[in-house]
Amino acid sequence: MIIKELKIWTKYLEDILNDLKTFELRNNDKDFQDNEYVLLREYEDSSDSYLNREVLIKIKKVYKFGQKFGLYKDFCIFSFKIIDIKGV
Repeated sequence: MIIKELKIWTKYLEDILNDLKTFELRNNDKDFQDNEYVLLREYEDSSDSYLNREVLIKIKKVYKFGQKFGLYKDFCIFSFKIIDIKGV
């Protein structure tokens, strides 16, 4: 199983953990696909370092530029479900 890794700021990770955020808007430089796994690693921009928390998610559906969703070229939005949480 291939797992793609992404940085995520604390405030957005908190929203995911509190079931307020169930999607990601991202540059599609990793060519995200339906049913892929992504590891969201908590990141602190001010110290340029990773923190302890990680959330493993599974992408449910990816919407890309060119599908008439108002996305900029090279961007996508995807819905996901949480698979595992570490460091909480």
